[in-house]
Amino acid sequence: MKKILFEANFKNNFVGKNMHVCLFRAMEKIAPDYNFLGICKYDSSSRFGLNTNVKRIDFCGCDNLWNNTILPFIAFTNKNVPFYFPNAHVANFIPATTPIITMIKEVLPLNEEGYFSSTKDEKAYRRQLQTDINRSDLIFVPTKYTKKRLIDEFYIDADPVVINFASLIDSQYLDLPLSRNTERYFFVEIDDTSVDSLNALLKIYIYMYTKGKNDLKLYISGNIKNINEELLINFDVARKLGAIREYKNLSLGQRASFLRGAIGAIFLSSNMNNLPIKHLDAMRCSCPVVSEFSLAVKEICEEAVIYANVFDMSAFAEILLRLEQDNDFRKEYIYKGLYKEKDFSWENSASIFIENAELISETN
Repeated sequence: MKKILFEANFKNNFVGKNMHVCLFRAMEKIAPDYNFLGICKYDSSSRFGLNTNVKRIDFCGCDNLWNNTILPFIAFTNKNVPFYFPNAHVANFIPATTPIITMIKEVLPLNEEGYFSSTKDEKAYRRQLQTDINRSDLIFVPTKYTKKRLIDEFYIDADPVVINFASLIDSQYLDLPLSRNTERYFFVEIDDTSVDSLNALLKIYIYMYTKGKNDLKLYISGNIKNINEELLINFDVARKLGAIREYKNLSLGQRASFLRGAIGAIFLSSNMNNLPIKHLDAMRCSCPVVSEFSLAVKEICEEAVIYANVFDMSAFAEILLRLEQDNDFRKEYIYKGLYKEKDFSWENSASIFIENAELISETN
């Protein structure tokens, strides 16, 4: 039996955790001789599958002290066993004989003007990421775009490996009967949405409602990280008009149900330079996607989504109206999405992971 250790502190990273639940379950199918042992401080969930055990180890002190004490100890007691860090931030003091695998999902802060409050903060971010790169024997990234950004911005001896991912929506959710909800709506998830983009979308909906051009609801899921006075006002106006419904902490099954019943899904900036996994979820649920453009979205989705600039109010509103009124247009993007989503599978991602993990195990 072959073994791989991994750091399992996903905390509130719902998407990151479920991505790895799917990945490890796929590994159980394509590499049954592998066993995964996760080490965590906060969560001892056993959802990962039969090939994966997650052990919670309590330890007084801050997260940094836990990382740099417990994880090196586990590595030392499992000599030469590869250690996977799915959230980057490789622990200090890992034995030199331990092969280190790291997943770097994003270089997003380097894309956003004003993200860092000072040049000191940006230097600290770059220093941490470069340290993770230096410590890693194998680096996985989700897209070619992320790979290019890392190579352009940092010093890397060996090229990162693009692993891709797939939809989080399990097939069991596709077969469930839809709810008896008679409302017609568009679905938008706002966890990774910028304040400006969400403001622009709400203004479009408010305008369409007040002018009588549209009576479709906007179902809004998630929590926006930043908020300003303008956004608060727009939310208040949209609520009074009855234009929106708000949901938080949806399960995968609930998300699948909302996507399956929607006229379309709307995905806005800013966090679109990672793998657009939400786009794949919508495609799998036969839900057309309206998306702001990014190189990562273009790489994965190609022409299977409708690209639109939310700051171009008239053009964006026209696309929403066309999806509602032109059934042939809507079906075109349903079929394009279903066809494109089939290009991605967790089994393929698992194969890439195992093949490369075996290579570094052989060389260490």
